[in-house]
Formats: sequence, C-alpha cells, structure tokens
Amino acid sequence: MNLPQAGTFDGGGLIWPYRFDLLVRIDFLEWLETVGKHLLSGTGMILTGRDVLASGEFFAMAKQHPYFPQYTRFKARFRGCDMTWKEAENIYADGIASFLSLHEDIKRRPELKQRIILKKPFLVGWRVSAGYFIGDGCHRFACLAWGRKSFDIPTDCFEVRHLFALKPVDQTTAYRQLGILSDDDVDQFRHAFEKSGQAEWNSVLKWVKAIRDRWVEKDPRLWFEQPVSTM
Repeated sequence: MNLPQAGTFDGGGLIWPYRFDLLVRIDFLEWLETVGKHLLSGTGMILTGRDVLASGEFFAMAKQHPYFPQYTRFKARFRGCDMTWKEAENIYADGIASFLSLHEDIKRRPELKQRIILKKPFLVGWRVSAGYFIGDGCHRFACLAWGRKSFDIPTDCFEVRHLFALKPVDQTTAYRQLGILSDDDVDQFRHAFEKSGQAEWNSVLKWVKAIRDRWVEKDPRLWFEQPVSTM
C-alpha cells in the first residue's frame, strides 16, 4: 500500500497500539504551553540544556512528566544504557532544549526541513495498523500534530522506507512496568480508537493528561533503576 500523493495521512494507526510515546511527546508540548512556559528563565527560544537546568522550577516539574522516562529509558539511543541519575538529568535537559527549539521553529515555519520517515515492514509478527510505523521523526510528528490539533498530517511530510522486520518496537509493556499505563488505561484507549477508526484529538489528549496528572504524584527517582522491557 502506497501513501496517497495528496491530502493527509491518518496518524491514528501510527500511534496505537505501538506509539504511546508519540502521545507523551505531544502532551509534553501541551504541558509546556499551558503550564510550564512561564516557569522558564528569561524569554525566547531555549537553545541548550544548561538553559533548561537554570530554570529550576521548570526542570523539577518537567522531570515529573512521562517524557522523562520516555526520553532517558525508552529512546533508542539510550535504551539499555547504564547511566547515573545526574547523567539522566543532563541528557534530559539537552533533550528538552532540542525539542523546544524544534517546536519553536515548526511553529514559525510548519513546513518540515526534514521529512518524517515511515517504515513499512516486509515481514511483521503481527498486524501493523495501516502497514506503517514511524522510524524517525517522532518529535517532528508531535510538533505538527500539536500545531494542527489533529493526528492527520499532510502526506508530503512523510517519506516511506521498506524494512525487513518481525515487528516494530512496542513500548506499551515498558510503560506498564513503570506504572505509567495500567491495564484499564490500555482498554480505555483502545476503546477510544475503536469508536470511529480515527482518534479524536480532545478525548485522547484528555486521556493522556489524566495519566500525566497521576504520574506527578510519583517520585521520578523510583523508576530510574527499575528494569523494563522495551519490546
């Protein structure tokens, strides 16, 4: 199946059941714009992790967002790395700085400089919705989705590449192991998608915010050394 040459691409199939991490990224932008932005030191675009670390109250709250374990534990670059707490904080601060710089850039110019890579497996161990999953560009997808307030993204933002793979990475188990997702959460979210075949923006973001609000009550250090499976 090839992507259409015009119109929009239904991102719902990319987000569930494999990509809760995309929703975490989108919700981090929602949290930034509605809660965290006024806590940043100074004004304008953040360029370095040092700038993030200097905003003490902002960074303390950012560490209570599920984006913290997503970035330092589940991101492919750091998956399985044996890092100290301080190293995790520095890595996260750098990641936030890069994400916020990208967010500001895409807000000013929504056209992407670099396309989002969709991978289409030649062989899969189970069904992949729409036959695609994001291989690179999750943060770009999150910025576009947040700006449009929709999971429908223009097809010219994507590039399809074929990949021999048994299955894409499924991080749902890892989120369950850390206590971010419960079995009830998974059932509720699946039901939200099954209603219409397309994820409704407001209901999904409300669902993610409820998970974020629960996560705030947890000490971010508690999950740091907890072993998880990312497949």
